[in-house]
Amino acid sequence: MINAFHSLWDIRCGNYNVLRNNYFYNERQKDGEVYDCDGQVKTYKYNATKRNLIEGNEFDYTANSGNKSPFSGIQYGGQDGIIRHNRFHDTTGPALRLALYGTEANHVTGNRVYQNVMHSSDFAGVWIQPKHSVSDNIFKNNILGGSSFVNNDNRWSWWNNELKGEPVQLYLSRDSGYLFDTNAFAHANPDQPYLITYGNGFRESGIDPQRSVAWWNSNEPGKFRNNMVAQPAFVDDGGRDFHLKAGSPMIDAGTFLTRTASAGSGTTMRVTDAAYFYDGFGIPGERGDEIQLEGESTTATILAVDYASNTLTLDRSLSWSSGQGVSLKYNGNAPDIGAFESEG
Repeated sequence: MINAFHSLWDIRCGNYNVLRNNYFYNERQKDGEVYDCDGQVKTYKYNATKRNLIEGNEFDYTANSGNKSPFSGIQYGGQDGIIRHNRFHDTTGPALRLALYGTEANHVTGNRVYQNVMHSSDFAGVWIQPKHSVSDNIFKNNILGGSSFVNNDNRWSWWNNELKGEPVQLYLSRDSGYLFDTNAFAHANPDQPYLITYGNGFRESGIDPQRSVAWWNSNEPGKFRNNMVAQPAFVDDGGRDFHLKAGSPMIDAGTFLTRTASAGSGTTMRVTDAAYFYDGFGIPGERGDEIQLEGESTTATILAVDYASNTLTLDRSLSWSSGQGVSLKYNGNAPDIGAFESEG
């Protein structure tokens, strides 16, 4: 899908949609957007864009915004969504922007962003904006790398005077509402202070000086956990082939998405967090996720997810111990970090 004047696609106050295996390139503005309805489609609905799955897509170029907010791969203002196994690259704005403004993007809550690659933007891999209602957004097993901040929007002195040219991979404009767990920041220098950049909106730095990834892991454990700085060893970085080479440090380095809540057996499994999983949403022809337990090779397909009780209904009987890891099907000893699972 190529070129549109505002965005190539959008989901507005829509629920239980699937966007899968597409290619997006937009020389005019952003690639896609997800948010609530503030009259644009002749309706007003807020906190009403839930349970959408965005997976397996390639988000390529986005346009230069000039002196406007930068154009994103996804401008996202939804709730309880899953964003996984996507490749974002060469976006002029952030790959993924958790957008917060007005009333149409006022609720960004309960989202799960995992096993994506955000690469070579002219802004940052992820930008989380300030204000409004933000909570329980979890990022796991993503690779953020190759981005270098370009101040295309030159209205802001901090962008012009400090961030210009820095390797900003994660840009935080707020100090709450998220957890980054076991993500990889691709860079040669583990002490580089701008990989995670904290700043108050557009205008000023929130930390002086900025801090390393290790500092964030140690000093903000409620928001940063087990993140690393390492070169991922892609098959072809320049050619944007983000499969992992044999021997990549990303292989088997991921964390399990969730864990079992108690020991048990059968086709009904309670987990600590079911928000990572998809059961087909009742769409004809769709199948639920194939999951695998930590230390096991057997897999099962999800028939139903009860998000309220964190319960998975499976197509076959399994046995599990309390606290055992649960993820999508993986090879080797643990899930990989990044958009593609290696052959093991």
